[in-house]
Amino acid sequence: MREAQTLEADSVASEIAKPLFGVPFAAKDIFNLSNRSPTAGSKFNEWPKITQLSPILKKLKHLGAIQIGAANLDEICYGMTGLNPHFGHVRNPLNEECIAGGSSSGSAAAVAAGIVPFAIGSDTGGSIRVPAALCGVIGFKPSLGLLSTQGAVALSTTQDCIGLLSKSVHEIEQLMTLLIPNNFNKIADGNARPLRIGICEHPYFQIQNFELHNAWLQWCETMLRAKIVCKPIAAEFLSECDESATFITGYEAAQWHAERITTSLHLFSKPTQMRLERACSVSTTDYNKALTLHQRYVQNPPWPDDYDLLMAPTLTCFAPKLQAISSDSQAGLDFTLAALKSTRTFSFLGGPAISLPMTPTSSGAWGVQLIARPGKDGLLLSSAKLLESLHTNDR
Repeated sequence: MREAQTLEADSVASEIAKPLFGVPFAAKDIFNLSNRSPTAGSKFNEWPKITQLSPILKKLKHLGAIQIGAANLDEICYGMTGLNPHFGHVRNPLNEECIAGGSSSGSAAAVAAGIVPFAIGSDTGGSIRVPAALCGVIGFKPSLGLLSTQGAVALSTTQDCIGLLSKSVHEIEQLMTLLIPNNFNKIADGNARPLRIGICEHPYFQIQNFELHNAWLQWCETMLRAKIVCKPIAAEFLSECDESATFITGYEAAQWHAERITTSLHLFSKPTQMRLERACSVSTTDYNKALTLHQRYVQNPPWPDDYDLLMAPTLTCFAPKLQAISSDSQAGLDFTLAALKSTRTFSFLGGPAISLPMTPTSSGAWGVQLIARPGKDGLLLSSAKLLESLHTNDR
């Protein structure tokens, strides 16, 4: 309220309208603020490697938006459940008995619950798209490096992306235009020919649940009726992407948290300890090979040039019950690893990705993700708006 009063007084004095005047938002608790250090969902609140304030949050404040809270998350962004023993578990607003997904759990839940119209999250291997899908909102991961990660606690410095969650693709597009007007206008390109989408075929996207499988088929049929060119693409390359992404994330997470692992491993929760122990086993050789492949695929995406976008389910399951996951560390780890199979493969390619919410079934919410080549964020968002309208008209 104090920020709102200051904003109003400054607005009256300057007579300059701010485009996000008074709009509230939440941000994942990984950002360094002028009056508060992040916890990253952990017992630690000192991060020596963060040397400046978050330029993204500074920009939003300059535009007139008001941050009303720091959103909860999986500890150090290293999970996909939204369970946090230090600050409480994030429940799913659509069904409070279920998890919200992670690691940008609180950001997705805050938007889904109507607390804020948009929220800031981070996505290394799916940490925006997974909770967006499970909470029934939109989650957007921009191209690698498009939004600055400075002033934020890292997980994987090579793959971390700052992104947005909202209930409307149009709102995300507006926010991106405000945050990076010069860059985004250049990449917001149109598409002269009809949109062509490759539907990824890979074991990672095999849907066992009949209800979810039927909903996926109906969604594909809706696109075909709209005369969008959709054809299956054999995506064998995703296997090596997934393995390499695992090596990069693990190696860099172990490096970032090396001192804490050595001196204070006991301060991490059991699930985080399990993942960090796995991370420490990644060899320098495997890491360097993974980096080489990552750089090659960012420069030359490994899918046919005549397809504009890739499409796949964001997840192949519904949100599990919170009680079942919270009472069993191995079950939580298993869900995290399974969820990552669907999303981190695309993060590895360096391009933008967005998860669109589909009509919730009796078993919960789910999502479809679209993926574009690096730098094609404008094309991805314009295409996502088209698909969003098809889905709205079809239900």
